[in-house]
Amino acid sequence: MQYRPVEFRFPVSRDELEEAYRLVGRVYRDRGYLKPDWTSDLWVTPHCLLPDTIVLLADLKGQLLGTASLFWLGEMGLPLHKLCPELQLNPPAVEIGKLVVDKSLGPGLFESLAEMGIVIGLFGKAYGVGLWLEKERIFPDVDEITLCIAVLPHHIPFYRKLGFQPASELRSYGRVFTELDACCLTQNFGNLRRLVSSNRLLAKFFNSSQADPSSRYRLSWDDVVYFAKERTDLWDRMSEREREILVSAYK
Repeated sequence: MQYRPVEFRFPVSRDELEEAYRLVGRVYRDRGYLKPDWTSDLWVTPHCLLPDTIVLLADLKGQLLGTASLFWLGEMGLPLHKLCPELQLNPPAVEIGKLVVDKSLGPGLFESLAEMGIVIGLFGKAYGVGLWLEKERIFPDVDEITLCIAVLPHHIPFYRKLGFQPASELRSYGRVFTELDACCLTQNFGNLRRLVSSNRLLAKFFNSSQADPSSRYRLSWDDVVYFAKERTDLWDRMSEREREILVSAYK
């Protein structure tokens, strides 16, 4: 069987960002997560348009296999605060969200590359971002970064193996999502580091390579207009406060 390498990287253009948001939209719609009144083929939220959001790609020779996004805690909170508004977090905290894998590429691909490998590879890239933050001394102690994720009930056992612990009971998403139960999980970067160092399998994916996110495509206000007004009706769906935060972020 021929090995086909997958590259875990950052998007370098608006087109690659759009492809990632299109994949998320297709997967979410196929799973019945989105309400009928969301008509765009992209799934974009206000947090996607913040300048410090980091998108990750799993790429196989130009084919997008999966994507995830890192959302940093700020004035807008985190996306999972829509699910758990009472969850108290202190900066630095980051949510790993919009994590999807394209299963439509067929069994020919997944006989050599399991879906779980893509998920862990994306987590490994996020881990590399943490190592870069440590090297650049962006935060005084990266081990104290709180990692957050909102997951469906049947995914909880997998994320517990990565050291995540429930931070809420099951809740129902609203807004654009259909009625969908999910749970918030958290842990800190230091715990993940210790887990990786003691697990050979994880260490293969969560290697010691730093991932410098400064090489990624940087959003401009034109991109915000494109994604929020031209490609979707997100701008009209935002709260006034969300619009103010975005405008301020690009001044």
